[in-house]
Amino acid sequence: MTARNEIESSLLSFFLTGGVALENQHANPAPEWISEKSWNEIVRADAAIAQLSGLHEHVAGNCEQWKKIYDLQNPEDAKFPSPYDEITDFVFLILLKAIRPDKIVHAVRYFIIEHMGKEFVEPPSFDLQASFNDSSPTIPLVFILSPGSDPMDNLLMFAKELGMYDK
Repeated sequence: MTARNEIESSLLSFFLTGGVALENQHANPAPEWISEKSWNEIVRADAAIAQLSGLHEHVAGNCEQWKKIYDLQNPEDAKFPSPYDEITDFVFLILLKAIRPDKIVHAVRYFIIEHMGKEFVEPPSFDLQASFNDSSPTIPLVFILSPGSDPMDNLLMFAKELGMYDK
């Protein structure tokens, strides 16, 4: 998307790094629910991203509205208070990451589905035959298992199909 000029590289960089950390001169207006890390990121986003200009003053002056977003079960499905309800999808991710970093994985997944396609977030199904065809006596199959997975039944059934069960 950066190559197609659909996302500015500066926005991508800010999303990945949180911006350049400078000393924050603005007091956190609601330390009981806005962490210092989040507040610092809000202030940096305000300074670095044109669509978020005035953000830290808006949050400070409208804490109740922002707290409602913060308290939502799924804030990634909500709109931010005006005028931040009209920001682009990617800037939405930056702001969501600042306010509710715990919800960013789901939001990024949805962003990828919307802009690139579902195939980029769904793991391909495992094809034992294709993997076996790529193997040889010097190129073995290696299974990296997640907790609770057990490929043994599939391997035994595959061995029967190849007539190698007794070997």
